[in-house]
Amino acid sequence: MPISELTLTPNSSHNRRGQSDTMIEMHGIVKTFKNAAGEFTALKGIDLTIDRGEFVSIVGKSGSGKSTLLNMITGIDHPTKGQMVIGGMDIYTGVTESQRSRWRGRNLGIVFQFFQLLPMLTLLENVMLSMDFAEMYHFDERPGRALEMLKLVALEKFANKLPVLVSTGQQQLAAIARALACDPPLLVADEPTGNLDSKSAGGI
Repeated sequence: MPISELTLTPNSSHNRRGQSDTMIEMHGIVKTFKNAAGEFTALKGIDLTIDRGEFVSIVGKSGSGKSTLLNMITGIDHPTKGQMVIGGMDIYTGVTESQRSRWRGRNLGIVFQFFQLLPMLTLLENVMLSMDFAEMYHFDERPGRALEMLKLVALEKFANKLPVLVSTGQQQLAAIARALACDPPLLVADEPTGNLDSKSAGGI
């Protein structure tokens, strides 16, 4: 099955044989960056298995490679060495960027550390955009679903505001709503509550 057609359908944490149903497998993941100062290895042979239904937090000091590791999982960046298997498929070997992008849109909800909202679109349009790119839901359903997602994070009153006209915390909430819009089986979030007050963070 081409990776662009793969859907990571949520199910129980074990398969019919009672064996662990693995969502993410990392085998010897290495990421080395090169610049004028030389080489820097951010990830050094990461081996990790995450099963369906697990909630996993990656904790470490600034610059320890947390965001780099998340970029490997999402397919946004490529490992220097190693294998990344999600839903039983290697997302790097023999896969084009276009295929990976389409697969990502349908299977991953991503909350970026710096939100990545398009400044010329309203919050509602930003949330709808993920459904547009992934071709999820009927065209006429998308505005209603986008508003539903904004209601989940208490932003429905700001739906028609541009990102620059709302607070940083509200931008982060809009990014979370966008990540949930396509009802993805896998959610990857980089410091998703870092700009929220304790009450809002608890709600999220």
